[in-house]
Amino acid sequence: MSQTKSPHGPLLNPYDTGERAEPVPWISGNPHTFRPLLDHEADRFGKVDYEDAEGRTLATVWVERDESGEYVIRVAHFGDRLRIEEVAS
Repeated sequence: MSQTKSPHGPLLNPYDTGERAEPVPWISGNPHTFRPLLDHEADRFGKVDYEDAEGRTLATVWVERDESGEYVIRVAHFGDRLRIEEVAS
């Protein structure tokens, strides 16, 4: 990914050009400071919205343990088709 120069001069990053969806975390920070939220909205922690260049949410992604203790990546997508690829680490 590289920065692209716009016709008006400033450098645009991959979020600006729409090459990459921009992450927007829901609730982040030290959970101890969010005690009232943990009691009522723990489901909101750790989720990240990915938005397109126009600010529309494309998908919400989060990782959590299932009933067996295995980690699961959850993806909720909105509107456009979404392809999920698993990449080797």
